[in-house]
Amino acid sequence: MKTKEKCSVINKLLMGKNEILFNLFYLIADDKNALFITDNESYIIGKSRKAPSAWLFVNDNLTENVETEIVEVISKILIETPELIINGESTRVTGILDKVSEKMNVSYAVKMPMNVYACNECVSVEPKGKMIAPSRKYVENIARLIRQMVFDSENIDIGEKSAYEWAKARKHADNIFLWKDENIVALAMIAHKTDKYARINTVVTDREFRGKGYAKMLIATLTTQLLSEGVVPMLYADANNPASNAVYQKVGYTYQGEITEFQFQTQ
Repeated sequence: MKTKEKCSVINKLLMGKNEILFNLFYLIADDKNALFITDNESYIIGKSRKAPSAWLFVNDNLTENVETEIVEVISKILIETPELIINGESTRVTGILDKVSEKMNVSYAVKMPMNVYACNECVSVEPKGKMIAPSRKYVENIARLIRQMVFDSENIDIGEKSAYEWAKARKHADNIFLWKDENIVALAMIAHKTDKYARINTVVTDREFRGKGYAKMLIATLTTQLLSEGVVPMLYADANNPASNAVYQKVGYTYQGEITEFQFQTQ
């Protein structure tokens, strides 16, 4: 299925807030090698080939036969990806995951509950510093920030070398934004952009400068820029991190719904 056909299905099935909740499907649709399975009526399953994470949308019209079809599809993916992660609305997908668990003799658990936000009007924030683009001179700063972000979110230390290589490869990236006061203190990225939405992620403030409002300043400035371009900024936030949720709410982001990450584990 070509990108245009995938997007046609997405636009047909994802109505209203679902278009925001399942925004990741647009990124998956852009990947010609991604797994994209749908009955064109009631569900979509999408997964980048190299990623362990898949997305599952199901609507209210799910029949028993279609549910069985979804269970079969996920079971086949699980064989290739034993620690598969499924993202979806918990109230709609847990019954399906229970059946996959029983069929494949595996367990699953919540990995991360996420709140989904979008912003149509940004609240003005008094800036202290300014938003700048990355460059060669800031590679070490970017590496420091990304290393902290991964550790904070995944409890994994990717190491100085890996962080530096990641930062070096993105020293001129047009989707990375830094906040500079006297120092580089915060970072945010635009993970994906369509003609309607821009998804922000990888928001992190340097540990030495937290509690000073820098993330709020960066997000407010970036959000204002995106709104001026005619796109709606949106993002996923860890529901168990009240500080980050508060930042987004304070600059005008409104709650759209929940998405939960579930991860399978072989027994």
